[in-house]
Amino acid sequence: MDWTKTIAWFIIILMVLSGVGFLGAGVFSNPSGSYEEEYNGFTLSQQSSYWVLTQGSYQYPFLNFPTDLEDLSISLEVGKWRQAGVVYLAYLPNDTVDVLPYQQQLGNVFTTNGLRQQQSCIKEEGCPDVPIIDCSINSGLIYQSGKEVEIIQDQNCLVVSAPTAFEFQRITERIIYGFLGVMT
Repeated sequence: MDWTKTIAWFIIILMVLSGVGFLGAGVFSNPSGSYEEEYNGFTLSQQSSYWVLTQGSYQYPFLNFPTDLEDLSISLEVGKWRQAGVVYLAYLPNDTVDVLPYQQQLGNVFTTNGLRQQQSCIKEEGCPDVPIIDCSINSGLIYQSGKEVEIIQDQNCLVVSAPTAFEFQRITERIIYGFLGVMT
């Protein structure tokens, strides 16, 4: 057999199989481009690099699936914040980690669920014109940098500490999952 004909047939077969594979991928793939998985009775769909939880007409995007956050334990039942009317999102002025993106993420979830949030500080020094949180009276969430991940309850407040933005993102998503009833 001629070596040139063998190579030509190999290339023709390879091109035909490539075309069949390309067409088959369109026929057999998920048309919406998403993958769904259940957790605790809730369905989350993976869209691009996000897990999306749909509740009613609202969609909540998450970077982490709930099982990835099960190592973060929360002693305060954050779902009860719905009855509070307002939740204080507090921070330590001049802290080393910028917590505003996580407060905004929580604030968006609270707003879509009819809950008002109030930015606040945990001490007066260096604080702009916002209230100082009093955990004996107010429900709140206090963000502060720390050497390790820590989530503790201080009266009506949840105090979260983390060394990195990555860990603050994980904690924030864990709190949102708890608030929406996905995780307890």
